Amino acid sequence: MASDTTAPADTPVDPALARAALEVAIRAARKDEAFRAYQAVRAAAEALFAQARNRGVPQVELRLPDGTKLGLISIRKGAEIWTVDEDTLAAVAAGNDPADFEDVIDPKALRDRAVIDLLAAHFPELVTARISPVARARYQREWEENGGKITDQNIGERVQVAEVEHMRATGQFAYKAVDKAATLIEEAIGAGLINEWGETPGQAAEPKPQPRKRKTQAERDEVAAGKLTLLLESLNLSELEGAVLEWLGGKPWTGSASQARTATGVLADFIETAGDDYGKARAAILGRYHELHPGKEGEPS
Repeated sequence: MASDTTAPADTPVDPALARAALEVAIRAARKDEAFRAYQAVRAAAEALFAQARNRGVPQVELRLPDGTKLGLISIRKGAEIWTVDEDTLAAVAAGNDPADFEDVIDPKALRDRAVIDLLAAHFPELVTARISPVARARYQREWEENGGKITDQNIGERVQVAEVEHMRATGQFAYKAVDKAATLIEEAIGAGLINEWGETPGQAAEPKPQPRKRKTQAERDEVAAGKLTLLLESLNLSELEGAVLEWLGGKPWTGSASQARTATGVLADFIETAGDDYGKARAAILGRYHELHPGKEGEPS
């Protein structure tokens, strides 16, 4: 017996039905291609937007060559990661208002059947206290507005309870278009004011830069090693140089291109954060190293 999903060979095909099905297939193919193209363009734009945001540029206004406004690109800043000193926060909160705390059950207790059944009567020591979510949110707003400090009402001063790490912008952005922006763009392309890549006729006529010849792996490795050598000479880490490299690039340090690139990137970030002050960057690198490796001795001169 023939399958229900297979049409007989002699079944006539409705031309309108066939055309509609083909158009669906064409549109679907173009939609997928357009989406991939958009993703590629967006990724390239984010790389440029990240550099701009890290230079302090928060927005880009979109206009056609004739001045017609199309919308606004808002570039998101890098994430802020707060590291909270929980003991100091708890001490300040306890002095400010004990009502900010609430009793909670230690999560470890919830894996014990006996505790689950008889906790209140037989295991009171497993009930601990914490700052309530409402109170903690209030403190968090305060420390975010005051560089990690909150007010200790007992001494009338702000106390440091948190430190923030400002991450570099990734280039992520939001695009808010004006009404009929799509129509305005299509009309501009149709009139020859711009092409589909946003170029004006004069720009489109200019010769495109030729792609650079790709370096061999050996050449890339040599460049990576050279950059790292220059950075290390500038930073002068002395006898801790080897230990720092193992910390940054992974043990054992083999001097591979991947290790060199990783170490170079981190060292460059320290230098940029220090405002290109190599002495300050060196102190920050060694301070972070000793913080993570408190047992290591031998501060270089």
